Amino acid sequence: MFPDVTAHPPLCSRIVYWASSRPADLASLCRTCKVFQQSAEAKLYQNLMFLDPTRAYLACRAVILQSRYGSYVRVFWFTQESRRQPQHLSNTFWTALQDSLSRMPNLEILHLSDSTFNNSWILDPSRLKFQLHEAKLRLPWDRHLVNFLQSQRKLRVLQIIDQMDDVVRLQIQPSTLPFLQVFDGNLMIALQFLACPLTHLQIDVDMEAPQVLKLLPRLALVQKTLRSLNILGLPDEVAIRALDFIAKSCPLLRHIGTFPYPIINRQRFYYILMHIHYLRTIELDIHRWQPLPSPAGQRALAAEIRMYRPTTQQVVFWVGQARIRWILQGEDWIQRIENNQYSHSNLWAVA
Repeated sequence: MFPDVTAHPPLCSRIVYWASSRPADLASLCRTCKVFQQSAEAKLYQNLMFLDPTRAYLACRAVILQSRYGSYVRVFWFTQESRRQPQHLSNTFWTALQDSLSRMPNLEILHLSDSTFNNSWILDPSRLKFQLHEAKLRLPWDRHLVNFLQSQRKLRVLQIIDQMDDVVRLQIQPSTLPFLQVFDGNLMIALQFLACPLTHLQIDVDMEAPQVLKLLPRLALVQKTLRSLNILGLPDEVAIRALDFIAKSCPLLRHIGTFPYPIINRQRFYYILMHIHYLRTIELDIHRWQPLPSPAGQRALAAEIRMYRPTTQQVVFWVGQARIRWILQGEDWIQRIENNQYSHSNLWAVA
């Protein structure tokens, strides 16, 4: 006669743990008995991650209809597949999403993408009880979003993808985010967070070259904490001067990128690197090189960089969406080719 496993809650929890990689198995356990149901439901609703709006809507409806489900959710992630045309989802969808979020008091991570940039209203702080640790939001930088962020006092990681309509006019109070360490977004938004203890910063430069050079020295406000800086879309003609500003403003950096790598006359580039004394990783754009350096040439370039900046442990060369990483292991440089990458990586966030 088989023992009754339901009489041993720790054993039931262990079974649920091993079934957690398959949502269908967790759903089956929920229907087995009440002892399994409690543990399996908590696991099943802990991470809600969707690309398909229909599935996301059904999950939101489940959370609305069964209030206990919302307390289980720690991660909610919804984004539309980037390869498709932007979908104008109905107001019913966004209302259901707002109602379900209002029932998630323990939510810690929120990734939310609205390709139409019309629905930031769902983040009404008067209706939301959670305090996020991480938020990655494809939403307009408007009053709704600013008010929401100012209510999230435990936020440590923030990414904002925005159309940049009201950035200058709308200002956030950075004192309301005393723990923010990682920011990824447009430079004009990033400048509003320089009173925060930022350690990792990725900025998208979407402006004229003279304005970039005017604003970059303001990064000196975070020089004591900033350890990683990645710049996207930096104009070639100001890259060297921008690097010079950064070396003077933030000399404690461990990571920098993604800079256009000079084809000739690299002495000034190397001279600046010599003043970033703790640099360990650097990302460089070489897509304009003709011809592209061979693997042997890339290894020589990595060694050349290390000769001027001996602390360097990793050099990344970008060619379009191909990322070629050279990692120092002992005395040898080891190559790793990673194709089909986005135009940027998360190396800056972990450096």
